[in-house]
Amino acid sequence: SNPDARVVYVPAMDHAPGATRPIYYDTEDFPRFVGDRGVEAYLQKNNPGFNASVPIGHIPQVEHTFGYFEATYGILNEHQVGIGESTCSSVFGAQAR
Repeated sequence: SNPDARVVYVPAMDHAPGATRPIYYDTEDFPRFVGDRGVEAYLQKNNPGFNASVPIGHIPQVEHTFGYFEATYGILNEHQVGIGESTCSSVFGAQAR
């Protein structure tokens, strides 16, 4: 496993009424997303050797989204509203002594 430890800023955006947001499967490996979401780090040219992410579905999009910092999930938006969570996707194991 090669986790994507990048922290990026996703800018605020306005969306047309009725727009949808693509949803992507995340393996939690690097890179977590390749494509154009207004983030330089996610562009195809900055992820050589990796294919563009393909959506697995779409959900309705709100007309305005705030800018936010994200890692494998959103961290803090432009109004300093943050989230925290306590799940861990690590695999724990034991060895015989």
